[in-house]
Amino acid sequence: MRRPRRTALVCALLVALGLHTSAARAYDFEIAARTEAYGYQLRRYDRQGLTFLNRRRITQYLRLRIFNLLDDGRLAQILKGDDKRAPALLYLHTTMRFAGGFGGYTKPLVEWPELRNNRFELLTAALEGRNLFGFLDFTLGRQYDAELMDFFGYDGLRVRLNTPWKIFIEGHIGLQVDRAQPFSAVFFETDGVSGDAADESPAPTFGVAVGIANMRHLDLRVAYRGTASAADIVIGPDGTLQRLWGVDQELFFVSAAARLPLTGTMLLFGARYNLLLASFDDVQVSAMQRIGDAQQITVEAGSVRPNFRGDSIFNVFAIEPYSELAGRYSLRLDALRVRFDARVGYRWFASTQDGEAAADPGALSLSLIGQYTGVRLLGGLALFYFEGQHGRRGGGDASARYRLRSWIAFEGRASLVTSRDEAQGEGRSVTTFGVQLGTRVRFLPQVLLHILFEDNISRLYKSATRLFAVLDFKVSP
Repeated sequence: MRRPRRTALVCALLVALGLHTSAARAYDFEIAARTEAYGYQLRRYDRQGLTFLNRRRITQYLRLRIFNLLDDGRLAQILKGDDKRAPALLYLHTTMRFAGGFGGYTKPLVEWPELRNNRFELLTAALEGRNLFGFLDFTLGRQYDAELMDFFGYDGLRVRLNTPWKIFIEGHIGLQVDRAQPFSAVFFETDGVSGDAADESPAPTFGVAVGIANMRHLDLRVAYRGTASAADIVIGPDGTLQRLWGVDQELFFVSAAARLPLTGTMLLFGARYNLLLASFDDVQVSAMQRIGDAQQITVEAGSVRPNFRGDSIFNVFAIEPYSELAGRYSLRLDALRVRFDARVGYRWFASTQDGEAAADPGALSLSLIGQYTGVRLLGGLALFYFEGQHGRRGGGDASARYRLRSWIAFEGRASLVTSRDEAQGEGRSVTTFGVQLGTRVRFLPQVLLHILFEDNISRLYKSATRLFAVLDFKVSP
């Protein structure tokens, strides 16, 4: 007789718990893996003559993204159209890479130390938040940033405050990513100080920026970045070493974009000022004008001097700067699925003669690119001609990809490049013919296999053959 009463009591408790339990929260994730395998042969001239090195390389990538960590219920309302405000987002992403070499490489690496890049690399690893509390953005971890054409990476914290008046304030602090540090990417190597003991010490970096963003006709950004490092300096006659710290890179950036209301002309400006050298080393100005929906004309001018750290030897033996004036024309024919881009430029190189700056004769550059994007066929044709300080180069490149089925596609490329180096005397032109053949096979929606064969022929070598294989694997909920 008591069992029905117990059953009714348990049901009532379950209903009460169900009414008071909050909604369960969940997050989304994505995992992507890629394996690249390729083989080639390096040729090198040294005291012993011509030396060959067979390379068999495997590179593996692993990427993990976890997003929707923060769900305040507004995202669903935004998707339904009930809320127009930007949602608050919190997500985590990381990318890892491991490179390994096989084949006859052990002994030659003693003579070729630049090939010792078998290592684990942490490319990115950061926790990011967007529009927190309606005004705060942040990134914590290994990250990359760019000011104009200056690309750098660091481990640290970046914070940005967005005000209701379209004005933002931004700052960052951390340690610069360098190849000498554990788990750092190989491509981050400080110019001019490779192998120096200073590379082994941490390099703190810091910066601030203010500007105007998301305005209808104007964007403006003013930024400063500094980097410090330490070096062992001999102090006293007894040769005592003392580690001294100093700021060896200070850069000031200004960038702006404005759209003229009447004509729709887009004006872009960017400048980088090196405080250590007290000079502008990068200035870029351009104007873009659309003509209807299919055409666009761009005129751009710039002056560039390579930028190095304050303790780099290249600040003494600097690469010569140059200035350039160029024009671009773009034509897009959507009905024919065709697009054309043409560019003509003239570049002036600066040099130093007898202690005085002088301008070398200018150099002409031309390029023409055509693209066709069909349902199954994707094709492209590129022609170029470029004159430099000591020679000229010209050639063309034709490529195509045909999708036979939804899961398989074939691709090919043929190129012809001829170059002449005036420093080697007359008649030293070299013509290179290259060909690529490959296929892409998608076994599953998340699994893609890409195989590519490449060969190049010239009078300098009979054949330069490479074989690439890429396995791309992605998992998402």
